[in-house]
Amino acid sequence: MAYSLRYYRGVSVSAWSPELTQESQRFDSEVRSLLSEIERKHGIHYEVIELRMKRSSDGSAYMDEDHEREIYYKEFLPRSKVFKKRGFSVTDLRSNRGHVYIARRVAVTSNGLIEWFTHYDERFNGKDENPTLAFLKALLERGKPLLDELCVPISTSPANASTESLILDRLEAYMRVRLQREVPAGSNELTLVDGSKIKKEFTMKKYIDAVCEYQGKTWIIEAKEVLNYEAIGQVLVYEDLYKREYKRENIQKVIACQVADQELLPTCKRLGIVVYLVGENTRKVV
Repeated sequence: MAYSLRYYRGVSVSAWSPELTQESQRFDSEVRSLLSEIERKHGIHYEVIELRMKRSSDGSAYMDEDHEREIYYKEFLPRSKVFKKRGFSVTDLRSNRGHVYIARRVAVTSNGLIEWFTHYDERFNGKDENPTLAFLKALLERGKPLLDELCVPISTSPANASTESLILDRLEAYMRVRLQREVPAGSNELTLVDGSKIKKEFTMKKYIDAVCEYQGKTWIIEAKEVLNYEAIGQVLVYEDLYKREYKRENIQKVIACQVADQELLPTCKRLGIVVYLVGENTRKVV
């Protein structure tokens, strides 16, 4: 897996506490210095996301929580299932009162999606009291093997992988291509009959089981134990959502299953859905 780092930068300015301002500046300087050293030593590239700041009448500057919340909903919450399977939680970014804290964190990304983010992790005890600095110091020492350890492939993370995960594992081996799992698509809002909208904070986006670039197309893959109406409906909806959100047109719809209802195969063929029977002898049936 190819990794990058993403630093969410926010430097506070306190009119009443020069010490707080200096601490914020020192932290930012140390983070950027470590990121540069990591890039130079290990070739791991990074980007800096500048968080919006708000200014008060006394001249202080502090993070705009609305911006942090936007990032939380767009980049972090859609990956909550991935984080959970790796043993930590997106709730680490929220306080008991619902405040969101993105600033001063570093995220590990792959193909633009967040795979891991800085939070308290006992593996970095003794490196630094701040979780972000502790992680960066450990990464400077160990390099990419540390990221491989933190971003263990989803299929091997749970003690007992689901049937869908096993299907995707076998399809991945058959295709000899890396599948991007749990890819978010669609909005986190529901539109009511009267036109008003409500935001769902905990069930958020839909997730495509897997996506990959293969044979000149973007493959959208739905994994199901049995080929059924639900699988067909899901892959059709995911195609539309993916096209709108990721601006892709050359899409191949795919259903990977262990058992196929023969009566549904002509329908899949008519709708342009490729069907794979996945098992000891994986094969394409449509």
